[in-house]
Amino acid sequence: MKFGTLKTIELRKVWAHESKDFSTWLSKNENLNLLGNEIGMPLEIIKREALAGKFRVDILAKNTDNNEIVIIENQLENTNHSHLGQLITYSSHYDAKSIIWVVKELRIEHEKAIEWLNKNLSNEKKMFLVKIELISIDNSLPAPRFSLISKPFGWTNTLFRESSLIEDSPKELIELEVLRKSIVKPSLIDFLNKFVTIEWKYSKKELFEYYMKSYKKDCDYYVSNKHQFRKDLNAWAELNNLIINKHFQNPIQKGNHKSGGIEYITFNRKD
Repeated sequence: MKFGTLKTIELRKVWAHESKDFSTWLSKNENLNLLGNEIGMPLEIIKREALAGKFRVDILAKNTDNNEIVIIENQLENTNHSHLGQLITYSSHYDAKSIIWVVKELRIEHEKAIEWLNKNLSNEKKMFLVKIELISIDNSLPAPRFSLISKPFGWTNTLFRESSLIEDSPKELIELEVLRKSIVKPSLIDFLNKFVTIEWKYSKKELFEYYMKSYKKDCDYYVSNKHQFRKDLNAWAELNNLIINKHFQNPIQKGNHKSGGIEYITFNRKD
């Protein structure tokens, strides 16, 4: 059996101008469907070159599942700071819930920036980084191919799955997600994940000192809300199937005394 040779075609040979050619092509609903299918979001055009103050959005679209606004910014070159700034500016103007950056090539710094934004934005905001290519087999007509490079944590493309195959989240996963969201300062989760060693004994003062080195503002909140700090410590332990054991030691009397003693804690596995 013979096979054809897959070739990549330079984008500018088909779309010479980013706005006039590529954005015009992508703004047609049948082509937005190609992009939406790769992401897992049904898209429909609202307006091309929509005004955002003194600037213009490449494509203003909507998610037809919920009618939420989607900003699409196109770049037939390597990613750059300018386009990343434009995405944020346009999104704030329209209060867009989803932001899609379509690019020819990406720099690792911008991929990391999108990952960081997805990690730190609220769950209502979603950012997608998508690569566009043109491919052909031997001398065939060029075909566009979208590849999803970066997406929000936990995002799943369910457009082509039968509803009967989409299972509800297990009850325990739902409960853990509620528990995770109950922690007032998400930075505490990041800190404890990196810092805590199982069965190691810590004083609360020591935990605060190390936490403050990276997250001083958040740590100041817990200094003023010690009860919340205890609650959030316990919530993190529960998330990781751990229990917190308390120990008190009086440095003067050299014994285990709660009165006048220093409080130490250890994180131990439940099983």
